[in-house]
Amino acid sequence: MKEAKPIEFNEFYRQLKLFRKSRIKEGSGFDDLLVNYREGINSQSVLEDLGMRYCVFSIEVTRKYTGIEELDYILKLDKAVWDYLEYKIKESINEYAVKKIIAIHEKEGLTTLMMEKWNCKDEEITDNLEGLARYVFEGVDEIIENN
Repeated sequence: MKEAKPIEFNEFYRQLKLFRKSRIKEGSGFDDLLVNYREGINSQSVLEDLGMRYCVFSIEVTRKYTGIEELDYILKLDKAVWDYLEYKIKESINEYAVKKIIAIHEKEGLTTLMMEKWNCKDEEITDNLEGLARYVFEGVDEIIENN
C-alpha cells in the first residue's frame, strides 16, 4: 500500500495571516489563491483537492456566520464579538462551519466529482468528510479568532 503524504494548507493559512495583518488586500494574490483552491488546482490527492476547496468554503461560511462580506473586517473582530455571535446563533463557529462545509460539499456533488477525477472509491471521500472539514477549519479559526 502506498504511504499517504500528509496534506497541509500552509500557503492558504500564510496568505490569510498576511491578509489579517493588512499586508495584502482583497483583489491581490489572495484572490488568485482562492480561485486556485476553489478548483483544487495542483492538488496531489483526492483529500488535498477536497481540503483546498474546504479552505475556500471556510471563508464563505465565516462570511455567512458573521453576516459580513468584507474579509478584512471579519479578521479584525475581537473575542467579544465572536462570543456574541455564538450566543446569538446558538452554535460555535467551529460547529457551524463543519456542518456548512459538508453541506456545500453535498450540494456541489463533490463526492461524485472527486471519484471521477481521482478514480477513487466513495468511502475514501465520505469516511473523511467531517474530519477533513474540521481539520481545515481549525486552521482558519485559529487565524480569524486570534487578533
